[in-house]
Amino acid sequence: MDRSAWWQVGALFAGVLIVGCGDDSVATSASGSESDGTTAATTSGGTTSGGSTSEGSTGGGSATEGETSGSSGGSTSSGSTGGTTGSETSGTTGTTGVTPSCGDGVVDEGELCDDGDANADEAACKLDCTPNVCGDGALHEGVEACDDGNVDDEDGCSSLCAIEACGDGVLQEGLGEACDDGNVDDEDGCSSACAIESCGDGILQVGLGEACDDGNNEGGDGCDAECQEEPQNLCPGGKISILVNYDFETGSFAPWTSNGNPTITASSHSGAWAAQTIGNFHVQQDFAATPVSSLVSATFWTWHDSSDSPAMSVQWGYSDNSTGSTFFGANQLNGWQQHNILANLAANKSLVWIRVWGYSGGGNLQDIARYDDFAFCRNP
Repeated sequence: MDRSAWWQVGALFAGVLIVGCGDDSVATSASGSESDGTTAATTSGGTTSGGSTSEGSTGGGSATEGETSGSSGGSTSSGSTGGTTGSETSGTTGTTGVTPSCGDGVVDEGELCDDGDANADEAACKLDCTPNVCGDGALHEGVEACDDGNVDDEDGCSSLCAIEACGDGVLQEGLGEACDDGNVDDEDGCSSACAIESCGDGILQVGLGEACDDGNNEGGDGCDAECQEEPQNLCPGGKISILVNYDFETGSFAPWTSNGNPTITASSHSGAWAAQTIGNFHVQQDFAATPVSSLVSATFWTWHDSSDSPAMSVQWGYSDNSTGSTFFGANQLNGWQQHNILANLAANKSLVWIRVWGYSGGGNLQDIARYDDFAFCRNP
């Protein structure tokens, strides 16, 4: 091989090296990045035969780099290559998150509150993310005492969601209260049931100064219009007593008379007072002549201690100056005993006085006799 042939081989080898290595200005992407621009490579200094060379690109696109043309002894030039190397990504990548919902702790559109896991129908924020308010029917624990689903008063749960009841100091007529004095005490004018307490309601209220309460405000029935006890009416049903101070409830002895020194005692059969004698003395009352036939009763009560062997005599007088009497022995005189002498009276006469004797000479005890509740009643 002559010298000129060696020069041609060397030039060809150098051209191959240049094409293989490329120019540093050529952009090749193998990672899919975006490349935009024109790359040009020119090889001179030798002749290359064989047409064009194509180089593939990595990353989802292709690039055609250069076109080599020339002739023997000429120059090799690399054409310009334009295009995009690699894959091109355009647009915005969105953020993937949890769909907004009640209970996530964030007040989203359409929600009035959201306390997350603390949401509860008895809490400040309910399960539907609405606030717990009075009147919604959900009891807010620690804040509401009740919630009946409305804001009406006088239905047991007030407009402030407080329990309404007798004794709270608020008059609730819708609950049947006639009064409410802020407590549930009786005998202070407003009862524990919030009813007005007054004379005539049939309930004895000692705290209001009542001595009796017979359920009305009428007098003459033993309890007067101011609920104070009246002298016992021993002649009911419109009957009339022929005696005055028949039960000694005036606290005095008059108009009764005696041959001794009777006293008024609190040891009575009924009411507050009774008359008492010690020894053989009597109690007597005179009155207008009354036909025995008009009498409907002639009873009275006496007290004796039967262990003292007492005795008692009862006498009466008529308008014609005649008299009558009867006797009671110890077996009929034991403590308080009632005596009835109507059958002993002369039906065709008129009675004008009655006398009851004490006694003396019994046993070793004081000869005490007491007298009370004379019911000598006639028809009108």
